[in-house]
Amino acid sequence: MRTGTPALIALLMTAAVAAGRAETPAAPQARTTDAPDQTVAIVLADHPSPAEQIAAAHLEQTLTALYPSANFTVSSADAGAGALIFVGTPDSLPTVRDWVGTGTLEGEEDFVIRHASRGGRQAGLIAGKTGRAVLHGAYRLTEALGCGHYITETTMPAPREVFTFEGWDMEDHPLVRERIVFNWHNFLSGCSGWDEEHWLEWIEQSQKMGYNAIMVHAYGNNPMFTYTFRGMEKEVGYTVTTRRGREWSNQHVNDIRRLPGGPIFDRAEFGSETALVSGERRIEAKQRLMQTVFTEAERRQMRVTFALDVDTGSVLPQEMITALDADERFRNGHIWLPRPDTPGGYEFYRAQVRGLLELYPQIDRIALYQRPNGAHWGLLKKVDQLPEPWRAEYREHVREHPDAAGLEQSIGAFALSKVCAAFRRALDEMGREDIRLGYGSWHTKWMPAVVEFFPEEVDLMPLDCTNTPGNKSFFDRDDSRADLMQARGRIIPIIWAHHDGQGYIGRPFLPHDDLLQPLSDLEADGFAVLHWMNRPMDLYFKNQINQVWSLRRSEPLAHTCRVMARHFFGPSHEENLGEYLLRWIHDAPSLGRVTRDHFFLLSQNRIREPEAKIRACRERLERLRSVDTSDMNPRQKERLDYFKTLEQVIIGFCENQALAYRPAYGAIRGGDYSRARALLRRADPARTIERYAELSQIGKADRGEKALVPSLGTRWMTDFIAARQAAGMETVRIHYGPTRHEDLAMDPGSYTYHIDTGGRYWSVRGEREVSHPVMTLASGTRLDPAAADAAPDAAILRSGICIDESAALAVSPMVALFEELAPGAYRVRAWLSAADGSARCRLGINALVSAPHVDTVRIEPVRARLLRVECHSYEADNWNSIYEIRSDAIDRAAPGGAAASTHTPGYPPEAVLDHDPTTRWAAQGEQWIQVPLDPGEPLESVKIAWYKGESRNYRYTLKVSDDGEQWREVTRLPDSVADAGENIGPAREVRLDRPADGSRTVTAADLPVRLDHPSKLRLRVDPLDGAVLLHALTCSPERE
Repeated sequence: MRTGTPALIALLMTAAVAAGRAETPAAPQARTTDAPDQTVAIVLADHPSPAEQIAAAHLEQTLTALYPSANFTVSSADAGAGALIFVGTPDSLPTVRDWVGTGTLEGEEDFVIRHASRGGRQAGLIAGKTGRAVLHGAYRLTEALGCGHYITETTMPAPREVFTFEGWDMEDHPLVRERIVFNWHNFLSGCSGWDEEHWLEWIEQSQKMGYNAIMVHAYGNNPMFTYTFRGMEKEVGYTVTTRRGREWSNQHVNDIRRLPGGPIFDRAEFGSETALVSGERRIEAKQRLMQTVFTEAERRQMRVTFALDVDTGSVLPQEMITALDADERFRNGHIWLPRPDTPGGYEFYRAQVRGLLELYPQIDRIALYQRPNGAHWGLLKKVDQLPEPWRAEYREHVREHPDAAGLEQSIGAFALSKVCAAFRRALDEMGREDIRLGYGSWHTKWMPAVVEFFPEEVDLMPLDCTNTPGNKSFFDRDDSRADLMQARGRIIPIIWAHHDGQGYIGRPFLPHDDLLQPLSDLEADGFAVLHWMNRPMDLYFKNQINQVWSLRRSEPLAHTCRVMARHFFGPSHEENLGEYLLRWIHDAPSLGRVTRDHFFLLSQNRIREPEAKIRACRERLERLRSVDTSDMNPRQKERLDYFKTLEQVIIGFCENQALAYRPAYGAIRGGDYSRARALLRRADPARTIERYAELSQIGKADRGEKALVPSLGTRWMTDFIAARQAAGMETVRIHYGPTRHEDLAMDPGSYTYHIDTGGRYWSVRGEREVSHPVMTLASGTRLDPAAADAAPDAAILRSGICIDESAALAVSPMVALFEELAPGAYRVRAWLSAADGSARCRLGINALVSAPHVDTVRIEPVRARLLRVECHSYEADNWNSIYEIRSDAIDRAAPGGAAASTHTPGYPPEAVLDHDPTTRWAAQGEQWIQVPLDPGEPLESVKIAWYKGESRNYRYTLKVSDDGEQWREVTRLPDSVADAGENIGPAREVRLDRPADGSRTVTAADLPVRLDHPSKLRLRVDPLDGAVLLHALTCSPERE
């Protein structure tokens, strides 16, 4: 390889690494270097921009693979080659000016591709207005030559014998200015789990498709961003791994290799390399990684948007804000907020801007983000909550613009406009007037108020989170579209390839079939695509970006499917497998969630019509199996295997979740344990997870899919184990040991699991879970010989909770969806030792029949069609929130189900009937919720499970109606009292001795239990002489 400058050598070495991101073509033929027409010089300017160098390196790599008999070199001169390819801009390369003039390339991303005879030699030209445009031209050319550029990979066609310039005549330009790819730091299966190679590949593949900007988001817990204010360092947490960090429902497990699908891992803990370093190095490691990421984006002339939370608790550190003078801060009713218009308040925000730009000077936009409905700034609902100087200003604004007072979040938006102003002032003072400001949140209700109070220069970036299976995009909802239209001309909508709470795996969402239309209506400057997973999102990314380039304007999805089939499987399969892809993206389900502690919430993630979905999967699978693969290369066969396996995975989720677990859960809640056991016996979630692990490794292994394996093992598999425990089918196993929690984390994960060498799951409960301190012992724990036959792994016995006064500990399934155990005979076994010296304790079992937070209301029997709970909040606040309403008279099959006067987003009325104790209805003020009744069944009692009912005295009235119009209050009988539990079975006294040699003897103590009714069990531990350590506990059904 000949190069014109030493700089190009380094560039091409980088390109060689990048070559691994493209499909390996067939083995090349030997080059013929002595034939002039087979030597091609790729000519750059003497001082090309990095983007032009990348374009040349891409051409050299790709054309070499496509035409193995030709010799392609990158040079600043033609070097006597038989053919020439000029790469550059009118400003960098005189040949470009001579060839296309100065008026052809008007837009900053316009490019042209030409060929002609120049000086007796064939020559090609790839020219753009800017280096970024040149790159777009290089990528579009190689795609025209048969390559396929997708978010997951670049595909390569079969090599060709002779290089020609056939097809080298095109020009193109984007139809919108900003085309952003946005990956959010939340989950291991998204960018939180990426290493440098994954970040750089994401940037490269995004640009290859035609996107021109990247966007990342940092919650206040994220170590990628820290700053110092008045000598105080901003506290941050951990990037998640399977053992550290709790952000967004991350669960912990001791060894992922023991999970279903675990053999794909080569070590016990999974996470990015920057997250696996020691705790004190985590900040530096993460920030170095992101500096590399943003530097690469800048090198490619891709814009960088950094989204920063401004209203959550983790970005409002109270130790910093309370350091401000009294008149520089104010309270929102819960915490202190800074006043950005005062010297100290402005200093607080300027410190953040300074810290951010010192870390990442490549940033082109800072986008301020608030939580849905506002978090701490959103609590500002009344004018009187504002500082005195702001009240007059707000009232004056309302006098001039009366409609402003009635806008959603009006006062909060007014206050946050001052935060925005502080950011703008700080940027300008630092000489960074080039950095734009953005503002965004979920839904659209916040937008009219932000339009009212924020400067016009602020880009509004709403998240299309309503576009979930069965719902509409905000482009297609009348109320949301009206909000969007108020921001016309200053909006960058963020559409979702999939959804973290309503469809995470399976297929991507359907692309918008005419994306340009709403963008045009909104006069939008561009759009962004939000995602976490890369595979199998290729169709979504490809179709949406193709629609906004001139040559492929509004490309139909069917066309994208055919082209992708040609790229993925070969030209002969374009029609058949193109039709398969079209059916797949239309008909296959999107499944599950990665927010919350469970992969499926029963109230929100129902797989509807599972039998029909299974039939459709099998029909598509049969189509794939019937494909003649004789003309496919190995990589194409792998892609076909991928879709076959994905269809089988979807079938597994439908069969296990919809046809086994969900009805089993209902049967358990209804007391039909025989049916629950039959359903759970036929479930095999472990096999589905194992198959998903296999899927992640097919062909080009996918990081996100690999990361989802431990998520499924700790957020889905555990639901089945807990259901089996509740149904009396499997032993409850509890390990009392250290657990890690993170107070700064958003929606933190709750659970910690230990999987022993036999693959058995243990629930780990530590000081946070049981309110007793944990002691961890040195190695050398010795077992009492009488207990050795059924002892847990030694790792479990090396820690325990210290109990020095009477305690009652829950003997419960491993997740909070289930608290009671089925009727039957059990054996409870506790492993204990003396905390210090010798000890003596008494053990016993309590059984509780009902939860203390459930109000049981007995009433004079009445028949009606509707039961309404009129809620009057509780004495300390104006909130109402109910987990469940239960009665034998409720008609769960009635059309319409539960209804309410209103609800807080995310807490719908149907939660009270969904059999899911983790979901609830919530609303503020005087509100009502109603459920349908069977008029043939007398209403004699009602059970209401209140949120935090054990500490809140909710006030409410019960009414019934026959028609929904006329209501009558029911007659209450004396309230029943919750059962406090009773002792069952004999107590046992246990003596615990410490050997004289200093080792520790762990003793097992058994307690037989028989339950006549579904009950919550408590292990009573009463120390009689000295403190005891409780290491582990099991509760085994006799039938196991």
